[in-house]
Amino acid sequence: MVFGKIDKILDVVNPRKRVRFSFGKVKLSQLKRGWLYLYMFFILFAPFSRIGVVHAPILPKRVEAKVDTRAQELRAFLEKYNSPLALHAKKFIAVSDKYGFDWRFLPAIAGTESTFGLRYIKGTYNPFGWGSGRIQFTSWEDGIEAVAKALWEKYLLKGKRPLAVEGIGKIYAESPYWPRSVRYWMSKISPHKLATR
Repeated sequence: MVFGKIDKILDVVNPRKRVRFSFGKVKLSQLKRGWLYLYMFFILFAPFSRIGVVHAPILPKRVEAKVDTRAQELRAFLEKYNSPLALHAKKFIAVSDKYGFDWRFLPAIAGTESTFGLRYIKGTYNPFGWGSGRIQFTSWEDGIEAVAKALWEKYLLKGKRPLAVEGIGKIYAESPYWPRSVRYWMSKISPHKLATR
């Protein structure tokens, strides 16, 4: 069909006499016409030569769940110091995520202020030295939540960003060694920079 139309166009442009085909009698115009047919054939069918079969997956790719080991890592660390805070490692992680702290920050403050709750005013549940250690909380978890919230309100919300240990240390504690001690305990809890935010 396509070649018939091409023949008609070529007959109008270049009229020819019909001759029987033989290699001895092939004219240059017939040879050109043959090459033209071959060229048109490749142009028409070349796009289809690259079409392949596409296999759509029946099941989506397997997604590996990332396991959060921070709570186990913190608990194991606190247990090495016989800390009463070891049972509350998940609470430390939860409030750190909630308020945008590095997950090692609050436990490191407790390490600096009370050796992870081993040296504090009994009955206060205040391992952070909050209010010179005299402010009382109803439980360890209540103390963790209250101090995290207070740090968030007094430091983060009042424009002291980013929440750097040195910036907090100037207000939180009188000792110039406080930031160094907190950073030391953070690196002991986990040497990697694993802050969630």
